[in-house]
Amino acid sequence: MDASTEKTSILIVDDRPDKLLAMQTMLGGLDENLVCVRSGNEALRQLLKQDFAVILLDVNMPEMDGFETAALIRQRQRSETTPIIFISAVNDAETHVSLGYSLGAVDYILTPVIPEILRAKIAVFVDLFRKTEKVKRQAQEHAHFVHEQAARVEAEAARERLAFLAEAGSVLAGSLNYDQIFESLCRLIVPNFADSCVIDQVDEAGHVHRVADSRSGGEDWRAAADAGPAASEIGSPVVTRVLNSKKPELRNQIDVPPLGEIFGSRSADTNGFGEVFHYLAIPLATRGSIMGVVLMLRTERANPFTAAQLSLAEELAQRAALALENASLYSAAHRAREDAEAAILPRVTFCDLGRTGNSMLASF
Repeated sequence: MDASTEKTSILIVDDRPDKLLAMQTMLGGLDENLVCVRSGNEALRQLLKQDFAVILLDVNMPEMDGFETAALIRQRQRSETTPIIFISAVNDAETHVSLGYSLGAVDYILTPVIPEILRAKIAVFVDLFRKTEKVKRQAQEHAHFVHEQAARVEAEAARERLAFLAEAGSVLAGSLNYDQIFESLCRLIVPNFADSCVIDQVDEAGHVHRVADSRSGGEDWRAAADAGPAASEIGSPVVTRVLNSKKPELRNQIDVPPLGEIFGSRSADTNGFGEVFHYLAIPLATRGSIMGVVLMLRTERANPFTAAQLSLAEELAQRAALALENASLYSAAHRAREDAEAAILPRVTFCDLGRTGNSMLASF
């Protein structure tokens, strides 16, 4: 059934059956759902079950009169604005009318009731209720639509996030060479996360060296050897803080581009990075060991880093750190094998020479 043709409920409260029947007869032509009860308590029970467009409430009822019933109706949040029309046979306008309106009544009608006037008044409230319910339904439908749209966007973002991390893991794990890993990391960051980035590495002695950068205004990728001598002389406060705290640092909406804060007072090699309005510094860490720091830089003031991007960048850094750790383990294993082979070779050569000398003596 169309919402515009659904019947609207009207609550009629009167202790006398003949008056209830008269009200039903007068309002029958409206073709609405008439709910008739004979006490204030029954009226309150009906209000727990459904909403009503308007309530016709007799003033003079035993046990609980209309005013007491109206006061209790107004105490419920769901019915505190439901229109109430008092019906009374007592012509004490000054007392009853003022009390009725103080309880939130929209009208006060004395008997005998004129059917045409009553139907006209009820029709107004029925139409208002129907329009209000339509607005509520539209608001609910819009909220549901917005929620579905947000859920779809979130699901798509999660899918893209997983796809990106899967690709990143595969790319980073595809090499056991440090320079290639740094190059792959830079290419994953720019332009996916930032306009530019720099990578600082901590060596075994605890010294910090700039090993790579990727610039929006310069070349896509530059290794430490291409970055100039000053690139290894890092005195960046940002890097120092991240290395000490072992936690990422995010700063958005920077009023003054902090090139000295990011690159250090001794690093003059800042050409090609442009103005930096947002930066994100992520530690490269595995099992509590800090291997370096990745700084992601954005040069557009209206493009700050978000919490979701911070989380994704942390996961990317973890995969990069794992790839670097695997490369380090492979390098250490390779060196150990070479050392072992170098240690065995002289002994093998000496034994071979001994056996050759004995053979020559035997031939004489």
